Amino acid sequence: MRKSAKWLLVTAALLIGVLLLSGAVVTPLIESRLNRVLGPSRQVNAKAQQLHDQVTIVDLHADSLLWGRDLLEKSSRGHVDVPRLQQGNVAIQAFTVVTKFPRKASLQTNDADSDVIGMLAIAEHWPPQTYSSLLERALYQAQRLRECRRSREASSH
Repeated sequence: MRKSAKWLLVTAALLIGVLLLSGAVVTPLIESRLNRVLGPSRQVNAKAQQLHDQVTIVDLHADSLLWGRDLLEKSSRGHVDVPRLQQGNVAIQAFTVVTKFPRKASLQTNDADSDVIGMLAIAEHWPPQTYSSLLERALYQAQRLRECRRSREASSH
C-alpha cells in the first residue's frame, strides 16, 4: 500500500473514531455543562408542597430534543425527561425545536451567519440532511418527539 493511501486510511479511521466518540462522550459533556442539574438547595416545606401539588404546572421551554437522550429515561443531565416531569407534577411541557444557534450568543446582538447546531447534528449522528437545512432539523426533532410518544404509548399498553 502506498504511503499516501495508508495516511488517508488512517486519517479516515481517526475521523470516524472522533465522530463516534462525539455522540457518546463529547455531546453529553456539553449538555451537562449547558444544562446543569443542581438539585434542591433546601427542603420544601409542607405548605409549599401542598400548593405545588394543587396547581397546574406548565413549562413552556425545553431544548431536550437537541440531545441524544431517551426522554423516557430519568437522566442525571439536562432539565427535562418524562420521569422528572411526572415527579415534578408538570401537566404541560412545551418542547422547543432549535434549528439555529450563533457561535457567540449575546443578549444584545447575535451573528446571523454563524450556527453551531450543524456541528451538534453531526456529533449527535443526526441524518445528513439536517447538517445544513433548518427545515430538516425541525422535522428531525419533531420526529424524535413523535417516537418518544409512540414508545410511551406502547409501554403503557
